[in-house]
Amino acid sequence: MQPQSERVLDAVGALLRSRPDIRRLTVEGHTCTDGPLSWNQQLSRDRAAVVRDYLERRCGVPRSRLEMAGHGPSKPLDESYCNRRRNRRVEFLVI
Repeated sequence: MQPQSERVLDAVGALLRSRPDIRRLTVEGHTCTDGPLSWNQQLSRDRAAVVRDYLERRCGVPRSRLEMAGHGPSKPLDESYCNRRRNRRVEFLVI
């Protein structure tokens, strides 16, 4: 996780703590297409797990409110090879 991500995740954690009506949040990990598909699937799951664990441990969000999913390269924001870094991301889905 990049250091600048902590500020964003702290804000997400604060939002979740202040909004008990948001009962479930899915943390979705994504990757670009570089490398083998099996590697990208695992990388996307690992990416989501790091964020979920941060929200739980550092922000005090109960794990029961957090789900995670790894989508690998299956949901690109940008299919251009030049912009593949945009696809390496984590998204949040309020359930």
